[in-house]
Order: sequence, then structure tokens, then C-alpha cells
Amino acid sequence: MKSLSNRFVILLVIILLLFAFSNTHFPVSGDITTQTFWETDLNPDGYAYEINSGLDGTLWISDYSAGEIRAYQPSSNLMTIYVDLGLVSDARPDGEGNVWFIDQGTDRLGKLNPFTGELLYWQLGTNISPFGTTIDPQNRIWVSLTNNSNLYLFTPGEEDEGVLCTLDLIESGFNGSYYVVDESGTVWLGGNTQVYRLIEVSESQYQLVKYTPSGSMAFSAEGLLGDGDGGLWFADSSTNKAIVHLDVTSGGSFNQYAIPSGIPYMLTRQNDLIWFSGQEPGVLGSLDPFSLTPNVNFVNTSESTLEPACDAITASTGIATQTSETPIWVESSFPIETTIGWSVIDFGEDSHPWGIVITEGSLWMVDQDKDHKVLMRSDVEATITACKFSDADGELETVEDREAIAGWQMKLFQNDVLMGTQTTAIDGCATWSNLALGATYTIEEEQREGWAALEPANGVCDMGIFTQVGQFTCDFINWKEESNIFLPLVIK
Repeated sequence: MKSLSNRFVILLVIILLLFAFSNTHFPVSGDITTQTFWETDLNPDGYAYEINSGLDGTLWISDYSAGEIRAYQPSSNLMTIYVDLGLVSDARPDGEGNVWFIDQGTDRLGKLNPFTGELLYWQLGTNISPFGTTIDPQNRIWVSLTNNSNLYLFTPGEEDEGVLCTLDLIESGFNGSYYVVDESGTVWLGGNTQVYRLIEVSESQYQLVKYTPSGSMAFSAEGLLGDGDGGLWFADSSTNKAIVHLDVTSGGSFNQYAIPSGIPYMLTRQNDLIWFSGQEPGVLGSLDPFSLTPNVNFVNTSESTLEPACDAITASTGIATQTSETPIWVESSFPIETTIGWSVIDFGEDSHPWGIVITEGSLWMVDQDKDHKVLMRSDVEATITACKFSDADGELETVEDREAIAGWQMKLFQNDVLMGTQTTAIDGCATWSNLALGATYTIEEEQREGWAALEPANGVCDMGIFTQVGQFTCDFINWKEESNIFLPLVIK
């Protein structure tokens, strides 16, 4: 009876442990669990669908129907609302503290000073249906149009002055809408079964490179995202429903990854993971392209030269009414399913995820739900902190004799590949942030003569596979051996 009782206790403990760890963010392949989100209401009468982040972490949300731009500061939980701005599209901060946006109702490019509420508007044309903004490293604003082959480049001047240049891409087959500027300043344009790269040769000349599949592959390129290596990621919202990578090396290829659920629209990146927002049903997902084999289609390219037509234009002025509020956040959980290479979060049929962005270790999303519009947040990164301590007596049981050691090197390995080396600060610690999930992490401390490792005994901290977000710490306890030197006994 005693043996049976012990077995029952052991079985009960195992069940409790399995239950305790079942609510992880990223479960093992094929499992279904939940991921925690926090959400707050936006304007119930609006139609917010874009979200961009600034260098200071501020989030900028465009609300088309409500005619407002919302600026949310996560550090202070403050939401500032700028109203009476027209049919707002794609509010985006530049590197000088200004916010640029489109008023689609009046065909104007707007600039908002978020500190004073002052507005400047430049007329782009009439009946041109401007689509959105993107800003290059020179703080110039690019504007694409809807169902229109023209592309605009606006260079701000002093005060209300500026130069507007028009590039006509009609001969290339480009018909407006999606585009992005990558890290190098190259402009990418998306279309139906073609992608374009626009390279500035001089102030008066641009080179346009057109990429098309060599086979029967078809796509509709949306949500463009530079890959950091001169190529491009984009969402294919056609019947293929895929995430596609245009690799421009080795002759070029379109690498297609069919998504498990939803229709993808917008993309953002977290290290090697590509996140997408999808609709019908409403989903949010991530792709690990290194764990999957894509459908590959090789590339045909063609080149042409464009010369912009430029004119100086002057802005009209205005003022934005602004209010502020402290958002109330509500916690909720949604099912997440993982398969090899994919994690997909299901928000249900009435959810309409659109704009997404990752900043400061959190993923932010605008959901155009049928019942209410919300801004949502979920943690998607892990943080590792390695701390170094000297133990005076070499006994792990005593802790009051320990001191932090600054200037000690720590190495972090991801899947046995060195990610980086840091030196401990005055508190004895070094921290790595924005670590991707699903990888194995190991920390190795610097070895110095005269020091003995007490914990971990081999000077290596194995963190294992990260399956959930959070802050993880490993302490390295050392003992300076020369502090316990025994003199030899001399017999005369």
C-alpha cells in the first residue's frame, strides 16, 4: 500500500507540473495553447488600420474614418489624440520630431508638430488618391498612389517650402499602392506578380529594376519589408496566401512560404522571425524561414531609367486640436497553434488585424473588430542577464560574503553560435535583450588564472530552449584561489 501511495503522489506531481507549464507562449510543434495580450479601445466610430513606431518608442496610429492621429507612449501609458485631420492615412514620424501623413480626402501631404499641434499641408494634386508615406534616410517623404503609376518624392525646405518630384512608372506596369524604403534607402514597390526596386543614381536620374517570376508563380505583393541584405519580404494576399522572400543574390529567386491560416497583409520582423497580420479569419502569425523549405521560383529582371519632374510648392497652415487620456488595458488570451516553422494566433472570425510593429520587445497590433476597435500588445522577446560574483570563503552556503565583479567578459551563444560578447557593468551584470524564442541559449564566462568556478562548476550556464518570453538570469559564482594559500611546512 505504501508503494502504491508513493506512485500516486508522484503521478499527481507530474500532472500538476504539466498543467503549470501548459500556458507557455510558444509550445512544442503541433501543440495548441494560449498567448496573453493586453488591449485598449480606440475610437469606436473610427477605422484605425496603420501603426508605426518612432525612435523613442512612441506608437503612431492613423484613424481614417475618425480623422485623427493617436500617439501612445508605453513608458508613461499616455495616449495623445490629434483630431480634425481629414481622412488620415499612414502617419509616420521622421528623425526630426515631425509626423508625416496623408489626407486622402483632399489629396494633401501633411506634417504635424506633435508638441505644438501646428500643421503644414502640401497639395499633391487633384483626384490622385494618395495611398501612404514612407521616409528615407535623408528625411525625404515618398508617397504612392492608389491605382496610379505615379510615385511622388517630397523634399522639405525651409518653413513651409518644399520640392515635389514626380516619377511616372507607367511603362513598367506599376499601378500604385504598396512600397517601402529599406535600410539602405532603396525604394521597393509591390504589384501584381512583379516587384520593383528604385535606386537613386543622381538627383535627376533613377534606375528602376523590375523582378518577375520566371515560371507560373503569381502573387499580389503587400506589406513590403526589407530583409536587411538587399532583398525583400512581402505578404502575398492572392489565392496563394503566402509570405514571400525575394532573394536578390545568386541570380535571384522568389521563395514562397504558404501560411497555415488567414490572408496576410502586413509584416514586421523580430530577429529571424517574420510576423504577419492576417484576416478571414483574424490571425497573427510568425514564420521561421530557416526551419522550412520554400517553394522556389527563379527571377527575370529588366531595367529602365526614370527622370523625375520637380516643382517647388508652398504649404498651407493649420492647427490640430489635441486631447490626452490614460488607456485602460484589459488582459485576454487567444489560442496559438504551432507547427514546424509557424506559430499562428487565432482571434476569431470577427477580428480584423491590420497594422503590426515590434518595438522594445513587444508586438503591437491594430484590430478593426466589427464590434470595437482596439490597440493590442503582447510580449514577444526574452531577456538574459548574466551576473558575476566573487565569493570570499568559497562556500556556496554563505551568501553575505559575495561582491559583484565588473569588467568580466560573458559570451552568449544561440544554437551554439556566438551571438555576442559583453563585459559586466558595475553591478556585475550583462544583459542581452530581444532574443528570439524557439532557440537554445548558453552563456560562457571568461576564464582567469587564480579563479575557481563554484557555480556553475564548469563556468557554462545552459539556459535550454526558450519557449516563452520573460527575463532569465544566470549567476556565476567564483572564488579567488590565492585568498586561500597554504605555506609549505619546512623541517630542519
